Amino acid sequence: ISVSKLSDASLLVQNVAPIIIDATDFGLEQGIETLRDLANLSSISYAVPTNFTLVFDANEQGAN
Repeated sequence: ISVSKLSDASLLVQNVAPIIIDATDFGLEQGIETLRDLANLSSISYAVPTNFTLVFDANEQGAN
């Protein structure tokens, strides 16, 4: 990951390379098979590359 200071109160956090998320790690195979059937696809991958970007701001108040 990469962490950059945006200001005295905020940070930017990003991945520098895609992260592979695999649906089998979360027990989502049946849902993906249902999606494959509904979309009339011959196959669909259980693993997909994913990116993220997060901004942390110390001035933001959390929900109560």
